Amino acid sequence: RRDAEAMTAAHYGRPMEEVKETYEEQLKQEEVEKEKALREAERTYAAKLEEEAALRQEELKAAEERYEQQLKEVAGRLEEEKTRHEEQVADTEQKYAQKLEAEAALRERQIAEARKEREREEKLTALFEQGKQAFQEARYSEAEDFFEEMLLTDPGHPLGKSYLEKTESTLEAIARKKEKEENERLAREAREKELVLEKRLAEERESAELETRYEE
Repeated sequence: RRDAEAMTAAHYGRPMEEVKETYEEQLKQEEVEKEKALREAERTYAAKLEEEAALRQEELKAAEERYEQQLKEVAGRLEEEKTRHEEQVADTEQKYAQKLEAEAALRERQIAEARKEREREEKLTALFEQGKQAFQEARYSEAEDFFEEMLLTDPGHPLGKSYLEKTESTLEAIARKKEKEENERLAREAREKELVLEKRLAEERESAELETRYEE
Protein backbone atom coordinates (compact mmCIF):
# COMPACT_ATOMS: atom_id res chain seq x y z
CA ARG A 1 0.00 0.00 0.00
CA ARG A 2 2.79 2.34 0.89
CA ASP A 3 4.47 1.53 -2.36
CA ALA A 4 1.22 2.27 -4.15
CA GLU A 5 0.86 5.53 -2.34
CA ALA A 6 4.46 6.37 -3.09
CA MET A 7 3.93 5.53 -6.71
CA THR A 8 0.76 7.61 -6.80
CA ALA A 9 2.51 10.50 -5.12
CA ALA A 10 5.44 10.13 -7.43
CA HIS A 11 3.08 9.91 -10.40
CA TYR A 12 1.23 13.12 -9.52
CA GLY A 13 4.41 14.75 -8.31
CA ARG A 14 2.72 15.81 -5.09
CA PRO A 15 2.97 14.69 -1.56
CA MET A 16 0.81 11.80 -0.54
CA GLU A 17 -1.18 13.79 1.98
CA GLU A 18 -2.07 16.33 -0.61
CA VAL A 19 -3.14 13.62 -3.00
CA LYS A 20 -5.19 12.03 -0.29
CA GLU A 21 -6.89 15.31 0.49
CA THR A 22 -7.55 15.86 -3.16
CA TYR A 23 -9.02 12.39 -3.44
CA GLU A 24 -11.14 12.90 -0.38
CA GLU A 25 -12.39 16.19 -1.77
CA GLN A 26 -13.22 14.45 -5.00
CA LEU A 27 -15.08 11.81 -3.03
CA LYS A 28 -16.93 14.50 -1.11
CA GLN A 29 -17.64 16.32 -4.34
CA GLU A 30 -18.96 13.11 -5.80
CA GLU A 31 -21.03 12.55 -2.69
CA VAL A 32 -22.41 16.06 -3.00
CA GLU A 33 -23.09 15.48 -6.68
CA LYS A 34 -24.73 12.17 -5.86
CA GLU A 35 -26.72 13.87 -3.11
CA LYS A 36 -27.74 16.62 -5.50
CA ALA A 37 -28.58 14.06 -8.17
CA LEU A 38 -30.51 12.03 -5.61
CA ARG A 39 -32.42 15.10 -4.45
CA GLU A 40 -33.04 16.07 -8.06
CA ALA A 41 -34.23 12.55 -8.77
CA GLU A 42 -36.40 12.69 -5.68
CA ARG A 43 -37.80 16.08 -6.75
CA THR A 44 -38.33 14.75 -10.26
CA TYR A 45 -39.96 11.60 -8.88
CA ALA A 46 -42.04 13.67 -6.43
CA ALA A 47 -43.06 15.98 -9.26
CA LYS A 48 -43.90 12.97 -11.36
CA LEU A 49 -45.84 11.51 -8.48
CA GLU A 50 -47.63 14.83 -8.03
CA GLU A 51 -48.29 15.01 -11.73
CA GLU A 52 -49.53 11.43 -11.73
CA ALA A 53 -51.57 12.16 -8.61
CA ALA A 54 -53.01 15.27 -10.24
CA LEU A 55 -53.69 13.26 -13.37
CA ARG A 56 -55.26 10.52 -11.30
CA GLN A 57 -57.20 13.20 -9.43
CA GLU A 58 -58.42 14.62 -12.75
CA GLU A 59 -59.20 11.14 -13.98
CA LEU A 60 -60.93 10.40 -10.70
CA LYS A 61 -62.84 13.68 -10.95
CA ALA A 62 -63.74 12.91 -14.55
CA ALA A 63 -64.76 9.40 -13.50
CA GLU A 64 -66.82 10.86 -10.67
CA GLU A 65 -68.42 13.30 -13.11
CA ARG A 66 -69.11 10.47 -15.53
CA TYR A 67 -70.48 8.42 -12.66
CA GLU A 68 -72.65 11.32 -11.51
CA GLN A 69 -73.79 11.84 -15.10
CA GLN A 70 -74.56 8.14 -15.39
CA LEU A 71 -76.39 8.32 -12.06
CA LYS A 72 -78.38 11.29 -13.36
CA GLU A 73 -79.14 9.42 -16.58
CA VAL A 74 -80.14 6.33 -14.62
CA ALA A 75 -82.21 8.48 -12.27
CA GLY A 76 -83.80 10.16 -15.30
CA ARG A 77 -84.57 6.81 -16.89
CA LEU A 78 -85.91 5.53 -13.59
CA GLU A 79 -88.05 8.67 -13.28
CA GLU A 80 -89.28 8.18 -16.84
CA GLU A 81 -89.98 4.52 -16.11
CA LYS A 82 -91.74 5.53 -12.89
CA THR A 83 -93.80 8.17 -14.72
CA ARG A 84 -94.60 5.73 -17.52
CA HIS A 85 -95.48 3.04 -14.99
CA GLU A 86 -97.68 5.47 -13.04
CA GLU A 87 -99.35 6.50 -16.30
CA GLN A 88 -99.87 2.85 -17.21
CA VAL A 89 -101.25 2.13 -13.74
CA ALA A 90 -103.50 5.19 -13.93
CA ASP A 91 -104.64 4.19 -17.42
CA THR A 92 -105.24 0.62 -16.27
CA GLU A 93 -107.12 1.84 -13.20
CA GLN A 94 -109.18 4.19 -15.36
CA LYS A 95 -109.99 1.44 -17.84
CA TYR A 96 -110.82 -0.94 -14.99
CA ALA A 97 -113.02 1.72 -13.37
CA GLN A 98 -114.73 2.32 -16.72
CA LYS A 99 -115.19 -1.43 -17.12
CA LEU A 100 -116.67 -1.66 -13.63
CA GLU A 101 -118.96 1.27 -14.36
CA ALA A 102 -120.04 -0.31 -17.65
CA GLU A 103 -120.64 -3.67 -15.95
CA ALA A 104 -122.55 -1.95 -13.12
CA ALA A 105 -124.64 -0.02 -15.66
CA LEU A 106 -125.27 -3.26 -17.56
CA ARG A 107 -126.30 -5.05 -14.37
CA GLU A 108 -128.58 -2.16 -13.46
CA ARG A 109 -130.17 -2.30 -16.92
CA GLN A 110 -130.54 -6.06 -16.66
CA ILE A 111 -132.05 -5.73 -13.18
CA ALA A 112 -134.38 -2.97 -14.40
CA GLU A 113 -135.35 -5.06 -17.43
CA ALA A 114 -135.88 -8.13 -15.25
CA ARG A 115 -137.95 -6.07 -12.80
CA LYS A 116 -139.91 -4.60 -15.69
CA GLU A 117 -140.45 -8.06 -17.19
CA ARG A 118 -141.54 -9.43 -13.80
CA GLU A 119 -143.96 -6.54 -13.34
CA ARG A 120 -145.21 -7.14 -16.89
CA GLU A 121 -145.74 -10.83 -16.18
CA GLU A 122 -147.46 -10.03 -12.90
CA LYS A 123 -149.70 -7.52 -14.68
CA LEU A 124 -150.55 -10.06 -17.41
CA THR A 125 -151.29 -12.71 -14.81
CA ALA A 126 -153.52 -10.32 -12.83
CA LEU A 127 -155.37 -9.20 -15.98
CA PHE A 128 -155.87 -12.79 -17.08
CA GLU A 129 -157.19 -13.88 -13.69
CA GLN A 130 -159.54 -10.89 -13.53
CA GLY A 131 -160.70 -11.47 -17.09
CA LYS A 132 -161.19 -15.18 -16.52
CA GLN A 133 -163.18 -14.54 -13.34
CA ALA A 134 -165.31 -11.94 -15.10
CA PHE A 135 -165.91 -14.38 -17.97
CA GLN A 136 -166.92 -17.14 -15.55
CA GLU A 137 -169.30 -14.73 -13.80
CA ALA A 138 -170.83 -13.76 -17.19
CA ARG A 139 -169.47 -10.22 -16.96
CA TYR A 140 -168.38 -10.48 -20.55
CA SER A 141 -167.86 -6.77 -21.27
CA GLU A 142 -165.50 -6.45 -18.29
CA ALA A 143 -163.75 -9.66 -19.35
CA GLU A 144 -163.33 -8.21 -22.86
CA ASP A 145 -161.70 -5.07 -21.38
CA PHE A 146 -159.26 -7.17 -19.32
CA PHE A 147 -158.26 -9.37 -22.26
CA GLU A 148 -157.86 -6.37 -24.59
CA GLU A 149 -155.57 -4.71 -22.05
CA MET A 150 -153.59 -7.96 -21.89
CA LEU A 151 -153.06 -7.86 -25.65
CA LEU A 152 -152.03 -4.22 -25.50
CA THR A 153 -149.31 -5.28 -23.06
CA ASP A 154 -148.41 -8.46 -24.95
CA PRO A 155 -149.98 -8.66 -28.46
CA GLY A 156 -148.94 -12.27 -28.87
CA HIS A 157 -150.17 -13.62 -25.53
CA PRO A 158 -151.89 -16.93 -26.48
CA LEU A 159 -154.29 -17.14 -23.54
CA GLY A 160 -155.27 -13.49 -23.92
CA LYS A 161 -156.01 -13.97 -27.63
CA SER A 162 -157.92 -17.20 -27.00
CA TYR A 163 -160.09 -15.80 -24.22
CA LEU A 164 -160.68 -12.53 -26.09
CA GLU A 165 -161.93 -14.47 -29.11
CA LYS A 166 -164.10 -16.61 -26.84
CA THR A 167 -165.43 -13.52 -25.06
CA GLU A 168 -166.14 -11.69 -28.30
CA SER A 169 -167.92 -14.77 -29.69
CA THR A 170 -169.99 -14.97 -26.51
CA LEU A 171 -170.82 -11.26 -26.67
CA GLU A 172 -171.82 -11.61 -30.32
CA ALA A 173 -174.02 -14.60 -29.48
CA ILE A 174 -175.58 -12.67 -26.61
CA ALA A 175 -176.10 -9.68 -28.90
CA ARG A 176 -177.75 -11.87 -31.53
CA LYS A 177 -179.92 -13.50 -28.86
CA LYS A 178 -180.88 -10.11 -27.43
CA GLU A 179 -181.61 -8.84 -30.91
CA LYS A 180 -183.79 -11.90 -31.62
CA GLU A 181 -185.57 -11.53 -28.29
CA GLU A 182 -186.05 -7.84 -28.94
CA ASN A 183 -187.44 -8.55 -32.39
CA GLU A 184 -189.73 -11.16 -30.93
CA ARG A 185 -190.85 -8.74 -28.22
CA LEU A 186 -191.51 -6.04 -30.75
CA ALA A 187 -193.42 -8.50 -32.90
CA ARG A 188 -195.50 -9.57 -29.89
CA GLU A 189 -196.16 -5.97 -28.96
CA ALA A 190 -197.13 -5.18 -32.55
CA ARG A 191 -199.42 -8.23 -32.64
CA GLU A 192 -200.95 -7.25 -29.32
CA LYS A 193 -201.51 -3.69 -30.54
CA GLU A 194 -202.98 -5.08 -33.77
CA LEU A 195 -205.37 -7.31 -31.77
CA VAL A 196 -206.36 -4.44 -29.54
CA LEU A 197 -206.96 -2.28 -32.59
CA GLU A 198 -208.96 -5.01 -34.29
CA LYS A 199 -210.99 -5.50 -31.10
CA ARG A 200 -211.65 -1.77 -30.86
CA LEU A 201 -212.65 -1.59 -34.49
CA ALA A 202 -214.97 -4.56 -34.00
CA GLU A 203 -216.48 -2.92 -30.95
CA GLU A 204 -216.92 0.32 -32.84
CA ARG A 205 -218.61 -1.50 -35.75
CA GLU A 206 -220.87 -3.34 -33.32
CA SER A 207 -221.75 -0.10 -31.56
CA ALA A 208 -222.51 1.57 -34.84
CA GLU A 209 -224.77 -1.30 -35.88
CA LEU A 210 -226.62 -1.08 -32.56
CA GLU A 211 -227.15 2.64 -33.00
CA THR A 212 -228.42 2.11 -36.53
CA ARG A 213 -230.89 -0.50 -35.36
CA TYR A 214 -232.03 1.72 -32.52
CA GLU A 215 -232.68 4.61 -34.82
CA GLU A 216 -234.73 2.45 -37.15
